[in-house]
Amino acid sequence: MSEGAPASRVLILDADQRSALAATRSLGRRGLVVVAADETTRTLAGASRYCRETMVYPSPYAHGVTFVETLKRESVRRRIDVVLPMSDLTTRLLLEHREEFGDVRIPCPSLDAFDAVTDKWELYARARELDIPMPRTALVRSRVGLAETVAGMAFPLVVKPPRSRMMSGDRWVAPPVRYASSAEELERILASDRSLGDHPFLVQEYVLGRGQGSRRASTSPGCSIAWRSVSRWKRSRTMRSACGTCGSWGTSITSSSG
Repeated sequence: MSEGAPASRVLILDADQRSALAATRSLGRRGLVVVAADETTRTLAGASRYCRETMVYPSPYAHGVTFVETLKRESVRRRIDVVLPMSDLTTRLLLEHREEFGDVRIPCPSLDAFDAVTDKWELYARARELDIPMPRTALVRSRVGLAETVAGMAFPLVVKPPRSRMMSGDRWVAPPVRYASSAEELERILASDRSLGDHPFLVQEYVLGRGQGSRRASTSPGCSIAWRSVSRWKRSRTMRSACGTCGSWGTSITSSSG
């Protein structure tokens, strides 16, 4: 920021997330004007002394179109320079409408790169290609033939959606991660959870360890922004890493606890 120039204004979404609070503190200490936004008035980032303004937007889970329209309107009204989403869903919605935000910067990868690191099955396949050790995983498209699909896998198994957020009807939902200690328990889980019948799902061998996670944005040679995110995992390990500009891949493994 040059001397005498007005401070850049940053709109941070998902303001009740700890990552949003960390971003608010970091950017605020550097003199940027931070606007914290979420579905609710009271948020972690909004309570920070480094937050200058707050705003409330419609739920991106239930009202995605209105959510995007609100952000476009408020970005103009509040003279926002950068919009920084902090969750998979808000990131996806912004990337799908990136061109509609004009000169407002969204420091995230392309939608293709984002899809590559948020689709757990595609990520598993890429890790296998790179000879990165991963728990044995299977994609289940139908309960028909389930026994054959999981044959040879060691229980307990983790049962989870391919993405952290899935469209169900006209809204986004967050299907739970479940754990099956036997084939009989796996069948009970599938019978009791309708969301598993609406979409393909993953079964993955349980790996005992310690949960770790990180999120960061950084510059790198030849790239305007390199985006990297490692989600918190409770009972499995995974890799998430991609450059938003050049498309190059890095690796990061989390080994997490039960």
